[in-house]
Amino acid sequence: MKLLNQSNELLTADTLYLKVLQEDNTMNLSTIYRILDLFTKKQIIQKSNFLENTTSVFELKRLSHQHHLICLNCKKIIYIDHCPLEKFEKSLETKTNFLISDHKLELYGYCGDCKKNLHHEIS
Repeated sequence: MKLLNQSNELLTADTLYLKVLQEDNTMNLSTIYRILDLFTKKQIIQKSNFLENTTSVFELKRLSHQHHLICLNCKKIIYIDHCPLEKFEKSLETKTNFLISDHKLELYGYCGDCKKNLHHEIS
């Protein structure tokens, strides 16, 4: 929990395991997976998979949910600092009589560095 709380990035189970090993060399990877599964079920953390990647990433659930920009080249993840869907979500609920409990927004493209490199490769 402490590692997830201190992190400003999404973490894989393997990354968490390696960080935990630095403090407790008796921990095993299966315990990390069990803890992450429990935290996910209790809605303490959020589990995501981006693109076709089968590796799950985890982040602590915050009071306000977060959305992401994901670079297709370097895989950098940039957090969007606000939710652009709030008004749309409320309108959709009213229009459809559907109670929306959550949503995710992931936008894929190229970060500034990769965009520059991509532009140079095309020229």
